[in-house]
Amino acid sequence: MSKDFDKEIKVMKMYTANAGLYIKLSSAALALSVTFPEKILKLEKLTMDPMVITIWIGFLLAIGLGAFYQYLACKYMENLLPGGASFPLKWFADWAGLFYGLMLLSFYGSAILFTWNAISAASHSQGK
Repeated sequence: MSKDFDKEIKVMKMYTANAGLYIKLSSAALALSVTFPEKILKLEKLTMDPMVITIWIGFLLAIGLGAFYQYLACKYMENLLPGGASFPLKWFADWAGLFYGLMLLSFYGSAILFTWNAISAASHSQGK
């Protein structure tokens, strides 16, 4: 193996571990988005408004994109080996970074919406 391959592996391990962390955080945020209104804000029931659904979709998307990124990262590394990757769309692995970026965008967008929704719900529950 070349020194470049060894460097690529070290960097890719960091990115895939980070993607795994975002998958765990997104999963926890999904659970929090369900329990937060009831346990923290003491609301009677969870309202299924478009904002809540958008938040759920965003966190689910972050989970899916993170998992897909991890898969593509492995295929990218496999492409660097003699013989290359053993899946039909080898060129797709070169776009792994795009899915990483979309995962981050989805996670942070959902986190911002969750915070906005929580602040809005808290201010409405105090106004009652």
